[in-house]
This record gives sequence, structure tokens and C-alpha cells, in this order.
Amino acid sequence: MEVAYRFAGFEESPCSCVEALDGAGRDVERLHLVADPRPAPTTMRLETSGV
Repeated sequence: MEVAYRFAGFEESPCSCVEALDGAGRDVERLHLVADPRPAPTTMRLETSGV
């Protein structure tokens, strides 16, 4: 599952939300996803009928 998360853009990075945990769950890996614009996929197309 970790591989799928990493391909989706999740990564380990320092963040204020992790620092706010005050050491809780230090043995748990926390992955973050930064919301940023991504290019449109080239493997699919969306068409609407305008209804």
C-alpha cells in the first residue's frame, strides 16, 4: 500500500501538523500530500452531453 501512496504523490516531509502531535505515534509513518495543480491525465477524456 505504501507504494501506491507514494505513486499518488504522498511523501514524508516535515510539517507543522506532525510537530503538533507532541510525540504521539512516533512509531507510525506519516505521509503527506501537498495539494498543488497537476497536469491533466493523458490516459482518459471526459465528455458531457450538456444535459
